Amino acid sequence: MDVEDKVTQYYVPRTGRSSGHKHSRKIEKRDKDTKSKDANSKQERALPSSSFSFLFVVNELKVVEENGVPPAADLYGNPLPPRTSRGYGPEIVGRVWRYRDGVVSLAEGFFWCRPEPGSAGAICTVNNYIDEHGQPFRFLEQTVEHSTFSVFNCWRFLPCLHADVDVTTVGSMGVDNKLSHLEFYQDHTDSGVTRIRASGGSQRHVVGGRPSWIPALLPETYAAPSSHAQQSTGLGGCLPIIIGLLALTKKPGHTDDVFRNGEWNGNRFRGGRSSRAEPEPTGPVRGVLVQVCCDSTNPDSTIDAITDFEDRGKAIRDERL
Repeated sequence: MDVEDKVTQYYVPRTGRSSGHKHSRKIEKRDKDTKSKDANSKQERALPSSSFSFLFVVNELKVVEENGVPPAADLYGNPLPPRTSRGYGPEIVGRVWRYRDGVVSLAEGFFWCRPEPGSAGAICTVNNYIDEHGQPFRFLEQTVEHSTFSVFNCWRFLPCLHADVDVTTVGSMGVDNKLSHLEFYQDHTDSGVTRIRASGGSQRHVVGGRPSWIPALLPETYAAPSSHAQQSTGLGGCLPIIIGLLALTKKPGHTDDVFRNGEWNGNRFRGGRSSRAEPEPTGPVRGVLVQVCCDSTNPDSTIDAITDFEDRGKAIRDERL
């Protein structure tokens, strides 16, 4: 007689800096597969400890107006992201990618998991093992979250707004979850490097002159105002914002193309901007959710290592150098 094996799934959050609202979940289901599964069947081989890597995912946000939420706009009529999570529909889930020493590739075995709409999501992987009774167990393990941002293109007068939160989980945007403009600051060791800061940047334009990633990544309005500015040597800073800007260079439904097609590789951005990348002048805006996590296959992928790369590394090196 065939016996169905009972498989228990656990949502196991890893320790580390996170948004603080993720909870363990236990889900039971029936699994007819009676074959043994190795504990590492879904895990990739560990990376060399000398490498720097992190995981990231980009999900496209869908703005809806069917839930009784009026379109948001500023005093001048420029469209804005919804002020409440009810203004968002189902997200378009992207693939999970790995950045490793400048090379961007698919992170096999990792995927985005959001238990239900409005709840916090995470990059996860599945671990399988057989207990002492021969029962197969499947563990849904959450990676260590470094940061999560929502990044928006609100047309040419507001080309980038961002919030350091998953806006689909926020009941109402306010002081604690506000939208911010792009802010930049100059690197202390390389005066040609522009760094994007989530808040508290000293200026509203890039530092170096004639960057190769303007206007494809950012419009000319962010260019250095002086024609005598030092030659740009690169862009660094807040990774989720930079990754979100890269994704928004593509047309709706194709934000992963910039990573799939190798347009951001070797710390160079060699892509162009799609003619359909811009939202309509009257809205709705375009937005993406970006989460950056530690790479659990690499023991050197830590919160501190990723933050250090934001502070000292170049996510995009200037193509002219």
